[in-house]
Amino acid sequence: MTSVWPCLNGGIYFTVFGRGVGSGAFTFTPGSILYPWGPPRLGVSILGTADVPYACVISVKPPIVFPSLRVFMSGTSLTI
Repeated sequence: MTSVWPCLNGGIYFTVFGRGVGSGAFTFTPGSILYPWGPPRLGVSILGTADVPYACVISVKPPIVFPSLRVFMSGTSLTI
């Protein structure tokens, strides 16, 4: 993970950059299924599935919305 932002509309927005499939912008929502070691944080590996587009609201005035995919389920590594 390279960045993590809290969403005003519930959730945690994060970006993943690397080689191959799986890079991009994603959002953990209150309905996301998290497996051991909890939500995302910088410096960990993540594996999971994402399904539908989701808009993470960062600011209302001025309006800042980050488009992403909603995380359906995921797990992270224990590495800190």
